[in-house]
Amino acid sequence: MMIHCLQAQQTENQIQEDFEKLHQFLRYEEAARMAVLREEEEKSRRMKKIDDMNRERAAILDTTRAIKKDLVSDDISFLQNYKDTLKRAQCTSPDPELVSGALINVAKHLGNLQVRV
Repeated sequence: MMIHCLQAQQTENQIQEDFEKLHQFLRYEEAARMAVLREEEEKSRRMKKIDDMNRERAAILDTTRAIKKDLVSDDISFLQNYKDTLKRAQCTSPDPELVSGALINVAKHLGNLQVRV
């Protein structure tokens, strides 16, 4: 009877050790996947910022071209269109809510997660 209790205790200890190793592995995998997700999120944020700056740059170039065109025209035409020219010269950043950003690949991070781990 004593041997059975000892054997049961050893088996229980082995099960606990094995599960602790699995828990450690899962914690490591979780941390690694979260790091990849944060990195992708940061990359997405930088890409959106670059897109926003490119859009703003293009708008400024268009405005500059239009103003230069107005300046080259005769003085009367320029003065008649002065208010419109002044409005075009105002720099306005696009509304962040209206500008679409790059999305992260959710399926890459969640698809078959349990199977892959």
